[in-house]
Amino acid sequence: MVDRYVTNPMSAAVPEKWVAITPSDTVDLAFVARVIYVGGAGNVTAVNEDNTTALFTAPPVGTMIPGRWRRVNATATTATVLVAGY
Repeated sequence: MVDRYVTNPMSAAVPEKWVAITPSDTVDLAFVARVIYVGGAGNVTAVNEDNTTALFTAPPVGTMIPGRWRRVNATATTATVLVAGY
């Protein structure tokens, strides 16, 4: 997996690319995402670049979760329309 931000600090700028996320407990995203957009109601279980896991319980639809995300786990993720911003 490519981490475009390992040597560059994250900025508040809008991500350059957006890619739909298919939650998986084993397959990482192609790139470390700096934001996860939540388009449909539910919970999100995301894995940070350092392999720590976070459960976001019922974030409001339209929420953008900032971080350095390597994966969204299928287990316990019930939100839909998830998009990674790079």
